[in-house]
This record gives sequence, C-alpha cells and structure tokens, in this order.
Amino acid sequence: MVNIDFGSYYAVGRACFGLEDALQTAFLTETRTLADCSGMAGVDEAGVAWGKAYDQRVTELLGMVSNLGEALEQLGGVIVQAGYNHYLAEYSSIVDHAGAPTAMPPVPTPSCRIYGSPPSAGGPSDGLRDDAKSLIRLADKVGLPVPDGDTGKLQTSADAWNRLHTAHSANLSSVLKNAAGVHQRNDSEDAQRLSQKLLDLQVAVDDVLGACGDLSTFCANQKSALDDLRHKILTDILKELVLALGADMLLTVATSFLTFGASAFVGTVATEGIVATFGVRVAEAVKTWSAAKRLRESQVVVRDLSKSRAAVLEAKSLRRGAFSPAGQAELAKLPEGVAISSANADKALFDKFFPELANINPMYKTGEWGFRNNCQSCVVSVEERLAGNEVTAVRRSDQSAYDFTWPDDVLNSVGNGNSFHQVSGYKEIEQQLLDAGPGSRGIVHGAWLDENGLYDSGHVFDVINRDGKIFYVDGQTGNWANLQDYSGFEFLRTN
Repeated sequence: MVNIDFGSYYAVGRACFGLEDALQTAFLTETRTLADCSGMAGVDEAGVAWGKAYDQRVTELLGMVSNLGEALEQLGGVIVQAGYNHYLAEYSSIVDHAGAPTAMPPVPTPSCRIYGSPPSAGGPSDGLRDDAKSLIRLADKVGLPVPDGDTGKLQTSADAWNRLHTAHSANLSSVLKNAAGVHQRNDSEDAQRLSQKLLDLQVAVDDVLGACGDLSTFCANQKSALDDLRHKILTDILKELVLALGADMLLTVATSFLTFGASAFVGTVATEGIVATFGVRVAEAVKTWSAAKRLRESQVVVRDLSKSRAAVLEAKSLRRGAFSPAGQAELAKLPEGVAISSANADKALFDKFFPELANINPMYKTGEWGFRNNCQSCVVSVEERLAGNEVTAVRRSDQSAYDFTWPDDVLNSVGNGNSFHQVSGYKEIEQQLLDAGPGSRGIVHGAWLDENGLYDSGHVFDVINRDGKIFYVDGQTGNWANLQDYSGFEFLRTN
C-alpha cells in the first residue's frame, strides 16, 4: 500500500513559503542600510576598480535572491498542489463519499521583491586635501588622485552583509533540508523528486549566505587597506615632511580623505624643492599600495554561484500540475531530448501533462472565427496559466484586416525584455531550450509567405522544456501543436 501523508505535503509547502518570507524580510532590511552607502569606493583608479567588482557581485547576488524567493514560492505551490492531487485521487477512489472534497490549502499570492544597492563608485574626488592654514600646497604636487574611499560607509556595508551571513542565517539555514527529510517519508515518485529540489534550493540558500559573508570580507578588506594607507603609509611620509621642513603639522584623518598642512616655518626655494620631492613620494606610495592591493584581489577566488543559480531558475519555472500523479509516470518514460507534438502524441497525454491548460480557449469548439484566429491571445494565456494565473484567451474582433502590431502585445505581456528572432526551424528551437535547461519556455511564430515573398499568414504557439523533454503546445486548440513546414520561423524566449 502506498503511504502518502497529504498533510506533510502541505506542511512542507508552508515551510517554503515561510522561508521565502524570512528571506525577503532579511534582505529588505539590510538593503535599506546599504542604500546609505553610495559612493563608498571613491573615484581614484583603485577605488573605481574595486567598486566595479563590488557592484557586479552585488547585482548578481541580489538578482539570485529575487529569483530564489520566486523559486521558493513556486516550489511550495507545486508541493501543495501535488499533495492535493494525491488527496483527490484517493477521494475519487472511494465509492461512497461522506461529502464534497475539501478545498486545497491556500497558496500565497506572488509578492513583489526588488532588492537594490546604489553604485559604490564616487566620493569627494580627492583623498588628500591642503589645510586652509597651510603654508604649502602638497596636494598639487602629488599629480594623481589619492584614494578617497569612505571607510565609514565601507564598515557599514561590511556589517550589513555580515548580519545577512550570520544573524539572519538562523531563520534561513537548514529549513529546506529538514523539510526534505519530512517529505521523503512519502512513498511516491513525486515526493522523491520534489525532495531533491528542496535540497537543491537549500544549497542555493547556503550559497547566498556564504556570498553575503564574502561581500562582508570584501568591504572589510577595502576599509582595512584604506586605513593602512592613511594612518600608516601616508601619515609616516607626512611626518617626515614636516620634520624636514622644521614645521608644525596640521593633519586631520576623515573617513574618506586626509587634510594636511604645515605651518610655523620659513618658506624658501629649498623648501619648495622638499615639498615637490615629498609629493613624488606620496604618488609613489599610492602607486605601490594600489599595485599590492590589485595583486591581493586578483588572488581572491569568487564563489561560483552558477550551479545554484541554475537550480533556482529550474525551481522558479515549475508550475502547479507539472508533477501531477497522472502525468508523472508517463513523463519519466520519455527519453531525454524528445520533442512531443501532434505528430507523436494524443489529447489524452496532453491532458495528463498539462492539466493547468484545460479550457484555455473554451469557445474554440464553437467554430466562431474570433476564437479560431486568436492565437496571439492564446500564447499569452498559456504563459499566464503556466505561471499559476487563471486566465482564458480573448476573442479576436477584427476580421477585416491583419493586425501587424500583435508582436508588440505579446512582447509587452510575456516577452520579459526579449524579442522575436529568426531561427532555421524546430531543431534550432529545441536545441536552444535544451541548452537553457528544464523549465525554459518560448513562443514559436511560423509564417507563410506569398509568391512574392511577402507575409501572408501565420500561427503562434508555445514550446516548453519540462524535465529535459520538449513539448509543443497550442493553447488555441487546447492540444499539442501541429508542426507545419512553415516558410519561415521566429522564436521568442519568454523566461
């Protein structure tokens, strides 16, 4: 007898939703702190290089965190749906029902998560300034920008990233590992597959926390290097200068610059020469410091997030119904890389694999022109259904002329910044999706040309990579797509 605990499916789904909420709370809190740290890198060459590397790492990490939140919501929803599917299967097997089946537990509405960090480049533009009371102008003699990174902001950033790495980790680490342990007790194939996806996302969470720790160290090291330059290297040189001049030193060390001057001495031609010499020494010290810093940073191994990022994107692309008990066994039997269309599959298999696409264009069967020529609306509706949104295609109203603006409507709705591009045919489309991995999707535009090579008519339909298998689906007919030998092809990646 198969042992399935519907309640454990629901509990594991709630664990995913709870982790997503904790993740969002933590990053929203700390990115607000980071918002006050713009311009912390400085405008000197070393600061700009450091800032570019920092900004790139932060952008990649926050993008992954946003995707991770969506992946947790999607995976949680799929697990809850799978549990409910098992419940309905058992309910249907009972001859005498005491009442109607209970409703599926609620799944959270997708939330908006945009995390940002301001550019780190910028600063006061000069890390060495002449004191207003000074009798010399050393800064003019240096000839290059002295590093002006803001050590106060760097410390604030280091602390924020460290809190994400440590303080918030209590609410983020091990949650999915524990949930997977619970889920694996269910004696079903989908439970084992979904448990592995839970473990994959746990690795992604751990990688995110580790990357936060790496960024904390990156900021702390930059602050330490600037402190060393200002408090030791440059200060020692400036002390030597005032000693050579027999002067009193005017020195203030701020978070992003030094203010220096010399007073109470008699200026001569000789003192001008001394100041010029020390200007060169300051410049050489900055160059040596910058070179040593570049060498240290070149030896830092940046954490590779590519494997976790792929797991996150795969989980994010999951759709409720993708792991229904009726379709999962059939899906597992299909060979890797196979392409499924109307040429090799029937309607019964379509209904098993894509129950979420049922009645997406319900008026098609009436034969009315507006519902048999509305493929542009149908491809958008397929994307929406796969995203878990209950929508249906709308009727095309204008029968008198071809609407050449339809691509804009599709792109604005589901293009995600991408565009249609020409491809050679189905094989190229399939290879693109196989290279992109499970969960990748797109829209195919097949075009017929007239005898003059001008556009005559066409059709659009969806294509999906599910578990390494390619499925061509036609939302207009509610069935597999008919892969006709069109005159030309265009393809739009929708995710």
